[in-house]
This record gives sequence, C-alpha cells and structure tokens, in this order.
Amino acid sequence: MHVTVDEKNALDAYQDTTHDTAVYPRTHALGYLSLGLLAEANEFVQAEDALRAFDELGDIMWFVSELANLESLRLSELVVTSTYLPPIASDVDGAGYIVSFLAEASGAMAKHLRDGTRYRNELADLLAKTTLTAMSIVDILSSSTEKSFIDLLQENRNKLLSRQSRGKLRGSGDHR
Repeated sequence: MHVTVDEKNALDAYQDTTHDTAVYPRTHALGYLSLGLLAEANEFVQAEDALRAFDELGDIMWFVSELANLESLRLSELVVTSTYLPPIASDVDGAGYIVSFLAEASGAMAKHLRDGTRYRNELADLLAKTTLTAMSIVDILSSSTEKSFIDLLQENRNKLLSRQSRGKLRGSGDHR
C-alpha cells in the first residue's frame, strides 16, 4: 500500500499530539492501552453509520499511537516499511481485521506482563497492520463520509487539542 508524504507527515503530527495529550498512569500503561484499544474496537464494530465508524477509527488510532510512543516507534516509519497489503473489500472486513490485530497485540502485551518477554517486533508489525487497515477502511468509508485518512487524524488531533485547552482530557465520552 502506498503511503503519501502528506499521510506520513500527518501520522507524525498526530503521534506527537497523542503523546502530549496522554493522561494515564504510566506504571500501568500496557494494561490501560490494551484495555482501551479493545473498548474502542468494540465501539467501532458497533458503529451505526460511516461517520460514527470514522470517529471510532480516530479513537483507535489514539491508542495505536500511544502504544507506538510507549515503545519509541514511529507509525510513519512502520507503515512505510511494512509489506502488508490489507485484503479488505468492505468496512465490515476491515473491522474484523482490526479486532483481530488488536486482540493479537493485547495477547503479546499480556505475555510481556506475565513473562517479561519482549514483544516490540510483534507489536510493531501489528501496529503497522492496524494503521494500514484503518487507512483502507477510511478509503472505503470515504464514499459516504467524503473524508480522508489525513482528515481522520486531523479531526481527532483537533478534538484532543480542544480537550487539552479546556482541561477535559480526563473523563469519558466523545463530547466532553
């Protein structure tokens, strides 16, 4: 899958923003991020329409970005160097792949917590696959939403910066 320079730059800016707006106990980072990813994947799967699915993909990307930050990985580099081509034909296919990748990533993190095993390479591969699949889903949804992957990152980035400026990073719900 070809990743444009604009998409690469948008990923970098987004990943920097997620790090700057991340509020969670660092001592429990893996647990928080893996549980949050699974919750967002569930919300994505249950989205009633394309716009809601688009928003939930943005939330998934926040957790993906923070996992990459935790391991000092750059999503832009992961997607550019990945050989993975998302084999999806619909957003429903994509949802299944994303849930599968996130479950695998959670499993790798659980093994790390239990055994102390390193999971960085496996996690890097799964983060790249999740990001590339999200990009493909956005392409599919774009006929309904008229939005691109760059729009997804920018809209979610703007939401995060707005919450930060209003002191609303903590709490729950999309409209805080």
